Amino acid sequence: DLETINFGESDLTGSIPTTLATLLNLHAAFFEKNFLTGNYLRRYFLGWKQIRDVDFGRKSLNGTIPAE
Repeated sequence: DLETINFGESDLTGSIPTTLATLLNLHAAFFEKNFLTGNYLRRYFLGWKQIRDVDFGRKSLNGTIPAE
């Protein structure tokens, strides 16, 4: 199963595909230096039980990260 995804510095725009929420064994996700939008992050974090490292840094995200 996929454990790491790295879309950093890929000039992505728009929202993250909802299919990524099904990556239940994901340990790391990198999206830095992109231009992503949407208030959909909760569905990812609830499904990513094994996640240890997430990077949405450097102006790459428009939305909120859940406190829970």
